[in-house]
This record gives sequence, structure tokens and C-alpha cells, in this order.
Amino acid sequence: MIMRTWLLLLLSFSIELSAQIPKLTFEYISNREGLPSNDVCWATEDDKGFLWIGTRRCLARYDGYAFKQFGFTKTHSVVADSNLIYFTEESFQLKVLDINNLSYRPLIGEKDGGGYTVFLDTKGRVWLSDRDGIICYHPKTGKHKKYPLKSTTF
Repeated sequence: MIMRTWLLLLLSFSIELSAQIPKLTFEYISNREGLPSNDVCWATEDDKGFLWIGTRRCLARYDGYAFKQFGFTKTHSVVADSNLIYFTEESFQLKVLDINNLSYRPLIGEKDGGGYTVFLDTKGRVWLSDRDGIICYHPKTGKHKKYPLKSTTF
């Protein structure tokens, strides 16, 4: 009797778990569908559901149907923050794109170190890495601070 109860509990638990597993579907998207390059370096989704893709050719926005391209150089990394998209390009610049008017501008240029990989922390600061260290950009003040890495011969 105890064994049947455990078997029924186990069986009902496994049925409940299988009912909660979402069905995932994958869609293959390439340059045939309008992706600027098949070499994707980074991707993120914004608050409005757009997919922002950094490719070897440029930054692209995908709405599920079509692509819109921004810039003309390889995009290293992309991060979304409410109505702004921060991204780094081959020129090692940190740029920002306003989702509302789709205009973009450089924030930190080559003279300031530029960047490769960009992240956003919980306080809204933008962090990026470059050849020499880590840079913290404060969107509210427009200022940035560089934390240099120790030089090595490696």
C-alpha cells in the first residue's frame, strides 16, 4: 500500500513537471533573411522586445520580421538599458543609440581608450574593457574613470 502511494505521488509529480516544460522553437536567421553578417559577435534584447545584434558588419535591430542596420563597422558587444543601447565598435569606441529616435553618437573614443566588451550594472553604470584596463562610464554625469591593468610581458 505504501509503495503504491509513493508510486502514484512520483507519477503525478513527473506528469506535473512535464506539463510545465515550455515548448521551445528555434528559427535560423542568416544574411539570406537580411542579417548584415552571418558572423554574430553579441546579441541582447531591449525592453520593447527588439533583438539587437552586433555583427562583423554593423549593429542591427531585428523586430522578428526585418533588420535595420546602424553603423558600418564590426560591433564587438551590445547592452540594452531602457531606451538606450550601448555598443562598442571596431574603432574601439563606446557608442550609445537612442531607441526612440534611432540616432547614435560616440561616448568614449579612441583617445580615451575605447572598448571591447560592454556590461551594465544594477546602478546603471556602463563598464567596458579595452586593451589597457576597465572603464566605468556614468550616464547621468557623462564622465568616465579608467582602472588600468598592470602591465605584463605575457
